[in-house]
Amino acid sequence: RLYAGSIGSSSVDGMSVSCCTRDANAGGGVPVVCHCPPDPRLGAGFDHRNVTLDSVLDHPQELARQISLVDHDLLRDITAEDCLRKVKSSTSHRPDPSQASVDNFAHRFNQLCNWVTSSVLTARSPEQRAVLVSQMIQVARYCFHYRNFNATMAIVVVALGGTPVRRLKKTWEALDKESMDTYHKLEGIFQSKNNFKIYRERLSASE
Repeated sequence: RLYAGSIGSSSVDGMSVSCCTRDANAGGGVPVVCHCPPDPRLGAGFDHRNVTLDSVLDHPQELARQISLVDHDLLRDITAEDCLRKVKSSTSHRPDPSQASVDNFAHRFNQLCNWVTSSVLTARSPEQRAVLVSQMIQVARYCFHYRNFNATMAIVVVALGGTPVRRLKKTWEALDKESMDTYHKLEGIFQSKNNFKIYRERLSASE
């Protein structure tokens, strides 16, 4: 699922943001900014008809933006009331349509974790797995840059930090120092020590 704006564009913080404007003769000529997402930055050589894991991971920043756009769509559907209902009904195993927004976001988190994990595990050699891990770390770094802490945690803590990937000793040994440093830096932000103190501080500072 690649988001692509279609009508006009402007730049906000270095990101191309598409927008629509209402005709001057309609609605009093008031410009209306739509919710068109940013145009994808994949380069002229990217073949949209033949998308592969390798071709997508060659553009970690764009992949992080696309992940963040999908996450944002799901997150903005969640209200405070949805969260309260979810907490109150946490002991019930009956499906509740009113909690669909929270459930969809949780499913998205698990989906991202499973994708990262399976992508790494299906590589044929430690060297190939090391390349994939390095690319996933870059995606997580850009997700963090876009303040998508949810996706960053999914990639770094749950997927790459999970037992299936963590136990791949030869893969981690083949990882370059820069990727390892980035991984440890991101991992440290989400450590559970002192009730996620560092993460809460970063979250508060980003508001």
